[in-house]
Amino acid sequence: MHRVLAVYEIVSNILQNAERYDQAMAARVSRLWADIAPDWLWRELDSVLPLLRLLSPLSETSAGLGFAEKIEPRNWERFRHYARRVRRLSYDDRDRDPVTPSVRFSRLAADVSVIILALKPSGFGALLPNVQEINWGVFRDIVGLQHALPFLNGSLRKLAMNLDENEDLADEDAVTRFFNTLSVIQGLSLETFDLDMVGVPTRIMRAISFFLQSQPNLKFSQIRVIGLGPKVDLAQDLLHRAFPESLQGLSSSIIFQRREGYLTRAETIVQRVPHLRSLELHLVGVSSWWPYTLDDLAPFMALSNLEELVLVTLHGFQLDPDDIAALGKAFPKMTRFDLQPQPQLSFRRGIQATSLIDFSNAFPNLRTLSMYIVHDPLRLPWRSTEQHSQAQVLDVGSSFLEDKDIPNMAELLSVLCRNPSFEIKCEGSPTDREDPAYAWRKVETLVKLVQGAERDITKPYHEWCRALIMDNLVISEGQDDSAGSASHFGFTFPVDLPHKIFSAMAAETEHRVEVGDNGHDVVMPSTAELEKPSTSPMSGKLVHRAAKEITEKDLYTTGWDSAYSTKPLRTNPPHWGDIPNRAPPGRLEQWIWRKRLWVESTFILIVLEPWEKLLVCTVFALLAVFFTWSVYYYLPAQLQFMYTRTKYYIMGDEGNQTEALTFILRQATASRN
Repeated sequence: MHRVLAVYEIVSNILQNAERYDQAMAARVSRLWADIAPDWLWRELDSVLPLLRLLSPLSETSAGLGFAEKIEPRNWERFRHYARRVRRLSYDDRDRDPVTPSVRFSRLAADVSVIILALKPSGFGALLPNVQEINWGVFRDIVGLQHALPFLNGSLRKLAMNLDENEDLADEDAVTRFFNTLSVIQGLSLETFDLDMVGVPTRIMRAISFFLQSQPNLKFSQIRVIGLGPKVDLAQDLLHRAFPESLQGLSSSIIFQRREGYLTRAETIVQRVPHLRSLELHLVGVSSWWPYTLDDLAPFMALSNLEELVLVTLHGFQLDPDDIAALGKAFPKMTRFDLQPQPQLSFRRGIQATSLIDFSNAFPNLRTLSMYIVHDPLRLPWRSTEQHSQAQVLDVGSSFLEDKDIPNMAELLSVLCRNPSFEIKCEGSPTDREDPAYAWRKVETLVKLVQGAERDITKPYHEWCRALIMDNLVISEGQDDSAGSASHFGFTFPVDLPHKIFSAMAAETEHRVEVGDNGHDVVMPSTAELEKPSTSPMSGKLVHRAAKEITEKDLYTTGWDSAYSTKPLRTNPPHWGDIPNRAPPGRLEQWIWRKRLWVESTFILIVLEPWEKLLVCTVFALLAVFFTWSVYYYLPAQLQFMYTRTKYYIMGDEGNQTEALTFILRQATASRN
């Protein structure tokens, strides 16, 4: 085995990205790897059954899986050897046994956890001393919730519980005992607590509230509770007043009948957790009233540190420019704003398309915006190049957009969103022409087209965007895509092609439709079209395109123009750092260019900035000067010293060679006589 494979860090990084089967094989082929591979093989377990089999084989009974044999004392050391490596443990009693496929379920018998706690040796410590996350799901028998208790300890940082609806009194007692036991576990200090539960009586909610109050260091909590029983208001009061003040992220729900009840619940949450950075609330109304105005958002405007706000509501919110400006002042750190209504409803509230400008001004740090765009004729009275946003995601949901508004929407988003990773999310099928997602996908592709083009700095940015969009948008209504006369989304999308491929395509006489690297259809112009003069609003004059001229272009520096545009729509960088990517014409210049490229590529200088190259070369030049100085001044004296010492070791002294040879001959003659 190569000595590199004996380095712990290297082997650990390799096994970290390997499949579970390969990790198990690596643990068997080398004694060195036998201690490294199990760290990753046992790091994340999707079932608790492999851990239990370390103690004793399991057998299937009518009550669930139980121990088939008595737990031997020596098995506890075997259990410790592997259990200390576990960092995340998951369990779902509906899953099949991952080791024995014939076992139809993973539900454990009621006495399993009791046996473990009773037979655990004294001084053994925690069963999972390094576990940090436990995900526990109980759906078949709520009594199985108690099996998670032996694995909880002070190292745990995240606990996620998923419980099914159970109306039996014994099950209610089991859940109550479980949360009461959680509250008194010594050293348990969670940072994240998630709970999914359906049908929560007041008694269980009281136990959950007591547990939340026992976790002062809790930072993130996701509690999705549906059906709080007959005493809804009391259950919500218990839950909302139990939230620790240290919470930074909260996902919960508010059940209300009237506006007063909604405002009371919202104000309670804000008062309990004033330092929230992320808030997600599922609003559940049992009457015809739903929040939809700025006044209904007023309670949350006291959370000045809020960075993410998600309100899952029925009809959405209606906001005008003044409302957006007020929200921007209240949330200066906002990065995600989500007020999307339910997509299946016919009546939805939202914002005007031009209100995206107001969001750009009010929220300079916004990265994700999810709002319903009201269907109105889109007009752009703004014409400004100063307003832009770094938003990455615009989620429009099921917002409707007409084909005639596509250019205006594309221009608006091209000016506002300069982020290269910008994307539009929408509900529906982007391939169905009747679906709103089809129009939004066309807008997204046009925006990316503008972002990848070379800008004409002689014109204002919005005018250049408008001209480029209109120059490349070809409406394909009434045309058959299979004939190759239009692209999949109704416009041509030129791409960079290698010289040989483009030359072969340019030689053809008919249109060809190919699939571009972005998955969209690309219309390739024929030779006859290339030789035709074409008028472009980008230049305002006739531009003659011959196939020979296009094939001789430098594809690495300018890309190539479609038959509908005089501007390159996708460009590659003309330089590798500060080195041109094409050799100069002269022989000497070409030789210098090749040697420089070889040196910078060999020593990784090509990826550095010019000032970084100067710094590296300066350091190496100083080292070279110091080395030359030492060789010139100290090497001759050192060589002379080494010469005299060598003579001493060989001849016995540092005399001349003649005297040494004479002495040796005299000794040889005397020994013969």
